[in-house]
Amino acid sequence: MGGLVTASRLGVSLRIVEACSDSVAAPGVDTDTWRIRKERYIAHLTSTKDDDVFLVSACDKLHNLRTIRENYAEHGQELWNRFTTKSAADQLWYYASLLDVFRERVPAALTAQLTHAVRELAKIAIGGDHFTGRTPRQSPSV
Repeated sequence: MGGLVTASRLGVSLRIVEACSDSVAAPGVDTDTWRIRKERYIAHLTSTKDDDVFLVSACDKLHNLRTIRENYAEHGQELWNRFTTKSAADQLWYYASLLDVFRERVPAALTAQLTHAVRELAKIAIGGDHFTGRTPRQSPSV
């Protein structure tokens, strides 16, 4: 019986991980551009009904934002060369867009942490605290 419970839990975990990924492609199939993958992921989150997916995704993105801040402290502007688009503005667009989606579905305390982390990203991405907590739907082209 324990094996069935474990397999069931593993199935739930795999479902959540797949739902939180923006780059799952069939073997041999080219993945889309960074921008298309990110826009598709944001649309997917907007339409999902699974609160577990929202929570896991929000926590993952918060961790990513904190890691970006730590790496920026060590590497400065050179950090952006590690990213596919090599653009701080693109990263800011992505995380601010996710924040818009998360703020409707995750606990207030997590939303507050995400908001703070996106503001920190804005400081390092555009050299000031210009992020207001809302992001326009249009963003820089890739």
